Amino acid sequence: MKNFKPFNIQHIQIDQLDQFRPSKDNYYLVFWWKNIPLGHLWLYCNNITLNESSFRQQVEDSVEIAIHYYSSNQSIEARPLWKTYLLENDQEQLGHELGKIIPTQISTTGGDAKLSVVVCTRNRPQAI
Repeated sequence: MKNFKPFNIQHIQIDQLDQFRPSKDNYYLVFWWKNIPLGHLWLYCNNITLNESSFRQQVEDSVEIAIHYYSSNQSIEARPLWKTYLLENDQEQLGHELGKIIPTQISTTGGDAKLSVVVCTRNRPQAI
């Protein structure tokens, strides 16, 4: 474990990717559209070939499933526009397109909410 390098956790709005300035750290990135989580990405410091284009492609891959889910009731033509805006770094158009696809608030439809709690510990059962 002497070579372990911790991860810097950052939450990033999907239409503000250009504000992320990676250094030589490991990163765990969580991508959001307003209050909706879209995906996550692990970046390792040994990934020295990361440029803006490949970074945006990795972001697209990580959020595509969630955006596809929200756009499933949209026309087929509307779906790929967000990808174009993301890859071209057109933040204004990306925000506008995501605003049409993704609801700003997710409503739950009744029912009991289920919750799991995980407590991570080792060799200290008395503390729990």
